[in-house]
Amino acid sequence: MRSVPGVQPGRYRSRYCPRSPVRFESAACPAIISDFVRCPLTRTMSRPGGFDMRIELEKLEESGGRFSRTYEIDQLAFDELELRLIEPVKVEARIRRKTEEVELRGKLRTKIAILCGRCLKSVELSIDVEFAERFTPAVSWKHEEQHELSEDDLNLAAFDGEAIELDDLVREEIILALPGHVLCDETCKGLCPTCGADLNAGSCDCAAKQIDSRWEKLKDLRF
Repeated sequence: MRSVPGVQPGRYRSRYCPRSPVRFESAACPAIISDFVRCPLTRTMSRPGGFDMRIELEKLEESGGRFSRTYEIDQLAFDELELRLIEPVKVEARIRRKTEEVELRGKLRTKIAILCGRCLKSVELSIDVEFAERFTPAVSWKHEEQHELSEDDLNLAAFDGEAIELDDLVREEIILALPGHVLCDETCKGLCPTCGADLNAGSCDCAAKQIDSRWEKLKDLRF
């Protein structure tokens, strides 16, 4: 299991939402995203130069609905990682209620640039994944002093209030889709730990310089 910065494996996740959103009006509908009318979308000015999108659940019927959303490359930040978008993120999903729980299923596609784990060169990766998330109100956990998590509970995400942060979910799914170890090439030689030279471009003489003078004569021995 890959770890995600800020998310501990085996624990439910929280998606806390701001209390005072700015209503987002769309030319297509004054609701969520383009074609999903019954579940309004709001945006809050919590990130410099952009907005946070969230799904408000107040008007969500049990039958749910579908929606789509495109994030431009400057609308999602990955401050904790050396990762950047080089293509817009296209999200298509279906959301519905199951009593108190909310189920969100969908897929997303994008292309990112991330650093090679050995030589630190930029590597382009295509991301095309399906996701399924279940949400439960955070209040249902607060009223219990102890709660033993079942296997199904480990896939739950807690949300506070009547909204789910869509940005956080999309950002997390992209991170989870990353390979465990990113390489520009399987044969990448990486960087010299002493001088930092790129060993793919040629060797350096650091290894020769590090020979202890007391063992220098051993180089001339022939067996």
